[in-house]
Amino acid sequence: MDDAKVIKMIGAICAETKLSQTQVFDAFSEYWVSDFAPRIYKVYYSESHNARDLLLNMEKVHEKITASIPNAHPPRFDYSWQNDNTLIMGYHSKRGLIDLFVSLAKAVGNYYKTPLQVTKLSDTQIKIVFPHSS
Repeated sequence: MDDAKVIKMIGAICAETKLSQTQVFDAFSEYWVSDFAPRIYKVYYSESHNARDLLLNMEKVHEKITASIPNAHPPRFDYSWQNDNTLIMGYHSKRGLIDLFVSLAKAVGNYYKTPLQVTKLSDTQIKIVFPHSS
């Protein structure tokens, strides 16, 4: 589906439900990460034992999607660690859906019952703080 149509649809959902865009993104992300994606991308979930593993696999997942689906243009990611628990994920996409990506990252934490602190740093980066391991 064309990105402009998706954005228009999100606007219509917000208007009809009186929910903010963030609330709509959060609800969609919870469904996507907890219900839809585990069925469709089962192998990636089975390879990931925690939120950190799944998030760090996103570039590999999207490389494979791009190779297997004609005309697919999923976002691409890069990673840098500020410290042992703070990951900066670069988001590279012409779609400009970084706010959806923030919601998806939070949903990954929820799926693995890991309280992540997810912050949008810019239109191309988010910061994810993982809890300290004991």
